[in-house]
Amino acid sequence: MKIKILLALCFFTIGFLKAQEVSPPKTIYQVQNALLKEIYKEPFDRKREVVFNNKKYRVYNNYITGGIGKCYNSGWNNIQLCPALDFNFHISKQSFQVGGLLSEPNFGINNCLQFHVGWGYRYERSNYMLAAYGGLSHTSGFLKPINDTTSAASFSNVGAYIAIQCIYKVKFDYGIGLTAFVDVNTTQMLTGIRAELFFSGAYRGVKKHDYAKEANQ
Repeated sequence: MKIKILLALCFFTIGFLKAQEVSPPKTIYQVQNALLKEIYKEPFDRKREVVFNNKKYRVYNNYITGGIGKCYNSGWNNIQLCPALDFNFHISKQSFQVGGLLSEPNFGINNCLQFHVGWGYRYERSNYMLAAYGGLSHTSGFLKPINDTTSAASFSNVGAYIAIQCIYKVKFDYGIGLTAFVDVNTTQMLTGIRAELFFSGAYRGVKKHDYAKEANQ
C-alpha cells in the first residue's frame, strides 16, 4: 500500500511539473523552457550553452542521481530499504544510464546487489527534469530461508530493469526528486520508489561581460 501511494505521488508530481510549463501568465521558467525547447529542435551541438541568471550551462550534460527509498523484495516477501546510485550520460542526443542498487532489511545488511545498464529518454527543462530508462540488469544475493533449519540460498541472474525519474531542479544543475523502478528476473522481483538528489555537469561558470564591445554598441 505504501509503495502504491508513493507511485501515485510520483505521477502526480510529473503532472504538476508539466502543468507549470503551460500555465499563464508566463514566468521566468516558462521563458527559459521555451528557449530550451527550441534549442532541442536544432542539430546536436555538444558545446551548446544557455545563459540563465548570468550563469552559463551546457545544454547537453551528464548527471548523477543517488538516494534511498523502499522496495518490495519478492525473494523475501517484504518491504526493504533500497539505496541506489546512477550515472546518466548521453551520446549525441541519445541518453543512457549505468548504476546499481541494494536491497536490505537494515542499513549495512544487504541480501541483494543489482547492477543495470539501459537506454532512455530525457526531458529536461529549466526547473524540472523527467526521464525514463530501460535495459538489462544483473542481480545476485540470497533468498529467504524456507524455515529456521535451512540456510539462505544464493542466486545470480540476468533480468530487466525499468526506472522513471521525476526531478525538481532547485537550480539548473542540481535538485531533488523521486525515482520509481522495477527489476525482474526469473528468481525475484524488486519494485519500489526512492527519494534522490540530482547533480549535473551543466554549470560552466559566470558569463563575462565584454564592456569594450558594449561601449561600441
